[in-house]
Amino acid sequence: MKFSPILFIAAVSSLLLNLVIAGGFEEPKPYQVLYVGYPTTVLYDGSKFTDNDTVAIFFDEYRSQLLAYGPAKKGEFTFIVPEGALTPESRKSSTLLAIFRRNLYLWGGDSVPVKVEMPPSNETLSENSNSNSAVETESSTIPIEPQENQQDTTVINEDTTTNTT
Repeated sequence: MKFSPILFIAAVSSLLLNLVIAGGFEEPKPYQVLYVGYPTTVLYDGSKFTDNDTVAIFFDEYRSQLLAYGPAKKGEFTFIVPEGALTPESRKSSTLLAIFRRNLYLWGGDSVPVKVEMPPSNETLSENSNSNSAVETESSTIPIEPQENQQDTTVINEDTTTNTT
């Protein structure tokens, strides 16, 4: 088949149009901080898709791990942020990508820049807190683990379950 500039331009234009209308991330927000090892949710308008559409979600910096895959109509996927997606110190952000396919053919895509960091250290945990505490940050909730000198003991009997620290 001979190369046709007109067909090429039409194909690229169609792809660019689909890239613009495909998803539109509602979450995470641009430059939101995501922490390695913690769950995050990708949220977009799934009503723009058909039953034949699928989505694959991954970080551009860590393409070897697919984070989520499924019907694009779902519109919401949760995954654990992998360490391989850490934002390099020389860059402002990592890129979270969603690739949409219709009938197994590339249909469109969307991306959002996010900052992927290691979770903050847990040096300020008070002795009065329990193992189910959490720290609210600007972009996510981070569970706090018990300090090394604390033990989480679970006592189970027929009537109740009690956690003591």
